[in-house]
Amino acid sequence: VVIADDEIGSPLVKNPPLAIALNLPSFDKYEEVLAPGGTLIVNQSMVDRGAKRDDINVIFVPCNEIAEETGDRCLLNMVMVGALLAAFPDLKLDEVKAALKAHLPARHQKLLPNNYAAMDKGFAHAKANSSRAVMVLQQANLFPEFSPYPADKPPKVSGYTDIRTQL
Repeated sequence: VVIADDEIGSPLVKNPPLAIALNLPSFDKYEEVLAPGGTLIVNQSMVDRGAKRDDINVIFVPCNEIAEETGDRCLLNMVMVGALLAAFPDLKLDEVKAALKAHLPARHQKLLPNNYAAMDKGFAHAKANSSRAVMVLQQANLFPEFSPYPADKPPKVSGYTDIRTQL
């Protein structure tokens, strides 16, 4: 998706600043082309490795599991939308919810609560797991869940003490 104030001549982007990877082939593809300093939101449920690049921000979200907790595995795309919104503050979660409600025909309005719940959970997970303090704790393997960082390449974190040296 290309978002711009002016008319978009071509939706093709060589080095996007923000991308979503729902599976390993997409992760492999977009990690390579993402602009330095960009953000890649990754479905952790379908990816079995950490990031190779250290000049991008990577947020891993267990979309399949969160969608199942919400009650419908088909909602994993909405979990990812919520995570994307956490990384892209230009679009507000409430604005996207309002747009979704306005777009859906009346016969599908009953689906909105579960879609909203999936978006909320994806948003919350991405917010909680994109903070620098959490990244340090994950690298130190203090969280039992999957750590997206290779053991030999900890994330670059400025302003925080590496807590592994204090253990």
